[in-house]
Amino acid sequence: MVGFSALFSSQTDIESPKNLINDHLCWTGNEIAYDYSGEKAEVSISFHEYFSERQPVTAREDVFIWIWGDLKGYEIGDKYQSRDESMGKAELCTKLYNKFGLDFVSKLNGEFAGIIYDRQSEIVHAFTDQLGSRPIYVARGDDNELVLSTQIQLIPEYSSITTSLNEAYLCEYICYNRVFGIHTPFEGVQKIPPGSILTFDLQEQGQQQTQYWYPSLKPCKKSYNEIVREFIEIFRKSLHECIDPRKNYGLMLSGGSDSRLILSIYNNLISFHICDWMNREARLAQRVADTANSEFHLLQRNDSYYSDIINISSNINNFNGFFQEGHALGFQEEVTNNVDVMLLGMFSDALFKDHLFPLKEFNILNNMVFLPMKKEVDTLDKYLNLMSKSVPDYYEDFDTTREILEDNISSNNKINHHGINYNGLSDLVQQASYYPLTNDPDYFHYQSSLQLAPHRTPFLDKRMIEFHLTIPNQYRLRKDIINDAISILDSDLAKIPHSSTLTPLNYPYFVHWIMNNIRKFKEKYFPNDAPRPYLTDSPWPDYSKLLQYDIFGDREIETIQENIQSLPNVDVSAFNHLYKEVSDGSGDWQDVYSILTLGYMPAINTISKYHS
Repeated sequence: MVGFSALFSSQTDIESPKNLINDHLCWTGNEIAYDYSGEKAEVSISFHEYFSERQPVTAREDVFIWIWGDLKGYEIGDKYQSRDESMGKAELCTKLYNKFGLDFVSKLNGEFAGIIYDRQSEIVHAFTDQLGSRPIYVARGDDNELVLSTQIQLIPEYSSITTSLNEAYLCEYICYNRVFGIHTPFEGVQKIPPGSILTFDLQEQGQQQTQYWYPSLKPCKKSYNEIVREFIEIFRKSLHECIDPRKNYGLMLSGGSDSRLILSIYNNLISFHICDWMNREARLAQRVADTANSEFHLLQRNDSYYSDIINISSNINNFNGFFQEGHALGFQEEVTNNVDVMLLGMFSDALFKDHLFPLKEFNILNNMVFLPMKKEVDTLDKYLNLMSKSVPDYYEDFDTTREILEDNISSNNKINHHGINYNGLSDLVQQASYYPLTNDPDYFHYQSSLQLAPHRTPFLDKRMIEFHLTIPNQYRLRKDIINDAISILDSDLAKIPHSSTLTPLNYPYFVHWIMNNIRKFKEKYFPNDAPRPYLTDSPWPDYSKLLQYDIFGDREIETIQENIQSLPNVDVSAFNHLYKEVSDGSGDWQDVYSILTLGYMPAINTISKYHS
């Protein structure tokens, strides 16, 4: 994977698993890596060629800076300055650090993770962007060594690190496909919080956290039309900074609206759509690409696709998502042979739509219909009820996740949710799904895409993030800013139906809401014919039926039997029984895919070896 891994110590006798680090940080063989080796520090960082630059950069004598990710620009006061493409990211950080000190981090615009090492004072600073989009995992060694890595699978490989699996957080991963907040399933391994700088004094063996940003809601009183116009202006600026006209650009295109928004502004790119067959969504995506005069490539999975990607997908997984959510990992060659950089239209749902809120619902004909109205969550107990899930029978000692949540969510002056502080219950309810970004259930799609090829994500622009905090909730609940922006920008693209509602984007919100529910009802009781029973009209197959029809599963389950023996609380015979049930058409497929992902993770194998 691209990213970094670093070891710092106050002692001179340090040891990094360099060969293994290089294997992880350069898994395709096309990455560009740089190593720093000193008496008390060893750092390896790797990049896709488009983002590569020699690091570290020296800020002043004995102060070194590394930064991984995408820096688009920076703010000073009310003025915004785009990064000059001739200036490297670490070079820009060095310039700002020399002028503003550590406060420079709060001025950056981008998706990034960074390290500052003062060799003389033996102080290390590690920092994240506003939402923690590029998480840094932290562990302390037996002699207080400091390990910082963007790849959690590497941390148990350091000889100075002793860790084991935390039963509660492992359960959380199995049930939610992620561990919330700063926690991980590894004892003593945590994430640096979003919008923060963590300072480590290697001599004094202390650490201090500085939070430089918090998502404070400040709803404006502008009309909806004014908000849409402002949204377009900010998104246009964000997208413009993502584009280098000298490079070839690609777009992961769906039949929805988020990626279509990018095409409505910039269409000199190749559109890629992932699917199993030329189904309804693929046909809509091609229609969008053709209308925008964008070359269309169908990335078509075959029946061996998930068997082919499970190993690499689990290898680069940071306990965010299950392996099948590394949606594009099997298409790296086709993508990188055609484009230099990919654009990703992710996280508009988290920032600009009703996905932020628990919604009121009612049941009609065994179908859950969600209303465009917030569900009242006015006590912490109601929030716990909302979030709690049943635990699979094969995982012992827990019936539901309720007690895990109760142990990790507390209220005093603020609400602490898995190590992240929120100003109150309303902030928790509205912001916990994206702050930190690793709380988002779709995060692994983003993380794995970053590994596939150079990516830029215009919705994660600092200006977009801060603008979303000013939008009144009623506009997220009963309007669609993305659809309405496209209707203004490109009327032809807006006439093409949305894949979820089968309705043109320029129709009113409530028509889309009604049609979305009608589509769900029809697909449940009157599904369209597909070439094979496990294929669907969405970009993804029916994951349960992949197991039922022996497309995938038996060989993979057999391969991981030894590894899952080492998972605490997992009854292997009960898991194998569940797998048989799912293969016979009952049970929850996610409870199988979670263990498959864990079973293929190299760190699970490493931990099982030194605890055996």
